[in-house]
Amino acid sequence: MTTDNCINVSWEVAKFLLPAAAKGDEEAMMLLCKLAVPSWSDVTSKDFKMEALGGGFSGNVPIKCSAPGVEGAPTLAVKINASDDDEENEDGNKDSLVTAAYRRWSAAGIVPTVFCLGRPEAPGLEVYEFIEGSQASWLVVKHGPEFMENDLDAASFGKIYAELHGQDSEWYEEYKDCLKGQWEDWQKGMDTNEYATEVRAKYGCVASMIVLFGDNHAHMGKNAAGAAKAAKELSPLLHEYLPKNSLLGRTVVGHGDAHGANIMHRRDGGHGDLVVIDLDFVGRMPAAYDLGTPLAGTTVGPYAFLFNKGDKLGKYPSLAQRRIVAQAYLDELGAEAQKFSRNEIEEVVLDMEVGVA
Repeated sequence: MTTDNCINVSWEVAKFLLPAAAKGDEEAMMLLCKLAVPSWSDVTSKDFKMEALGGGFSGNVPIKCSAPGVEGAPTLAVKINASDDDEENEDGNKDSLVTAAYRRWSAAGIVPTVFCLGRPEAPGLEVYEFIEGSQASWLVVKHGPEFMENDLDAASFGKIYAELHGQDSEWYEEYKDCLKGQWEDWQKGMDTNEYATEVRAKYGCVASMIVLFGDNHAHMGKNAAGAAKAAKELSPLLHEYLPKNSLLGRTVVGHGDAHGANIMHRRDGGHGDLVVIDLDFVGRMPAAYDLGTPLAGTTVGPYAFLFNKGDKLGKYPSLAQRRIVAQAYLDELGAEAQKFSRNEIEEVVLDMEVGVA
């Protein structure tokens, strides 16, 4: 079905549009965007453009939807979750873990603006603000500044993760033993791998998943077997080396996947205004894990060791840049930081590096 008329439909037809949109039907996708975003009401099929974006580790590929000639129609990133993991959510009473995190963090500006995260008529529809800017860095660098090289970006990174770690976490209680449905293999592995089960019981899902990540990548890269062993041994130590009453040793509901490809400039060239994407690994963890992960994806970090691509990764941030991150993190937390030990700037810089493990 195609038309050049300015069609507007009701949510009742969304369940018929979803399957067609998931298969690439442009008009069905356009109508879903019009349902989700009121400012798209004047968009027609002549205006509409869509393209598949690169998928993350989750495999759920977002679609970029735009209407360049229509004033006030924001560019969107749309996901249609075709898996069965949202069946229990069709009554709108219970979010998935990722959806719940997006709902709570979007209001704070930590993640892209959310226009739709499922409805009773369209439980698998997710519509977000499309982030126009570039990724802060690539795991395999292709273009753009290396992460934290810009002082404004370094400060923004420290600020947004302080904001994220400072959010109320009571909502997470009902999800603490759950992983998103698409991680069924992880869940199975956590239940059958003896060491992963032990780590999970002691430190939680995130540490257990790191163990399995190491095991599952033992075949990749020249040094991967050694890196897999290191992942198994080091992830629990992150909890043991940092006192639980220390600022970065405290347990937070964190991002869990804070490498440079998941931290983006909201606008092209807009240094100092970063947002976080890809919430598939949200969970309880020491705060140091989020702050240390970007350091891991550098020429001297464990990612270089694991994938044998050290010459293609970004350089390790300078001490001055890491101090900017630490200062911004402390400034954003304010008096809250004083409730914990190891809250001086040099201590935070050091404890960020513990998080690299």
